[in-house]
Amino acid sequence: MDEKGGTDMITLLLFILGSISIVLAAERHPKTRAAMRKLTQTYAPGTCRSFILDILILLPLVGLLVEALARRIENPRVATWFPAIAGLLLFFTGYFIQNTFIVLMGLALYASLLAILTGAPEEWPSVRQILYATALWIFFTISGSLYLDYLNFYFLAPLLGHPEAWGGNHFMWNSGLEVLRLKPIVDTAIPTYQNFWGFWNLLAMVLLGPAYALVLVKAGTRLHGLLFGYTEKQTGISALFFERKTR
Repeated sequence: MDEKGGTDMITLLLFILGSISIVLAAERHPKTRAAMRKLTQTYAPGTCRSFILDILILLPLVGLLVEALARRIENPRVATWFPAIAGLLLFFTGYFIQNTFIVLMGLALYASLLAILTGAPEEWPSVRQILYATALWIFFTISGSLYLDYLNFYFLAPLLGHPEAWGGNHFMWNSGLEVLRLKPIVDTAIPTYQNFWGFWNLLAMVLLGPAYALVLVKAGTRLHGLLFGYTEKQTGISALFFERKTR
């Protein structure tokens, strides 16, 4: 490893240690500790969505955000902060809610980032690749944890009823359709992941892998292009509303 790569690794390690120190310091005070636990136990499971909501709504919107950031961030070093922070949040979220899967995924994201930083800067992925990979990793972590029943939506039952609708695997397939008095699309009395070679489990692997990546990138690119232009010289339809008209 050259001198530059060593400096990059030291910088990231200091950042990680500093971030961990901040979290541990917050744990020492009752108010900040309560706020952190409320955040990880309530908000984090609430960010999980089913295949239907992911593919039709969340993935395109996140792809749009990634495209917007990629157009504005020129230095890959700046982009590496996103996987660094995401890995930290996944690790501590998994730790606080006792979810080993999320903890391991957070550590794996850090390991991938360290592998990038040890290489020569000219060999680093582009800003766009780093941001898309980070976003996809977060989706895969949260949705995968929900699909495998490590997370659930049972806290919604007192508000919306239908306690059978909020299991993780069930919700990934059916999106809480029971609330609308509709029949579930997929029967999950036996969770679909228990039959590895079953149709629904194989379909889930396709959705969580190639389909998520394709929708995230293609839909994000298309939305950003339509709204803001496909090149820097184009304005997109947003110019009709936000740019000052000239005579």
